Amino acid sequence: MVVRIDVLRARLKKLRQMLADLHQIRAAGRKAYDDDPMRQLAAERALQIALQCILDKSNQDKKKKKEVVRLAEALAALNQAREILAFARKKLITAN
Repeated sequence: MVVRIDVLRARLKKLRQMLADLHQIRAAGRKAYDDDPMRQLAAERALQIALQCILDKSNQDKKKKKEVVRLAEALAALNQAREILAFARKKLITAN
C-alpha cells in the first residue's frame, strides 16, 4: 500500500476547514446555537467530517509504518543474502 501524500494533504486541509467552521459556530454563542437547528446540524456534520479526517490520517500513518516495516524486512533479507553469498564465495575459494 502506498501512502498518497496528495490525499493526506487534502484531508488535513479539510480538517482545518472543519475546525475553522466549528470555531465560527462557537463564536456565535450558545444562544445562537440553541436557537438554530441548522447551526446544530452544521456543527454535527463538521464534527463528523473532522473526525473522519483524523481517522484517515491515522490509517495513513499505519500504512506508512507498515511500508517502513516491509522495507526494513526486505533490507534485512538482502543483507542476510549478501552474508550467505560472501560465506559461499569464501568456502568456494578455500575449497579450491
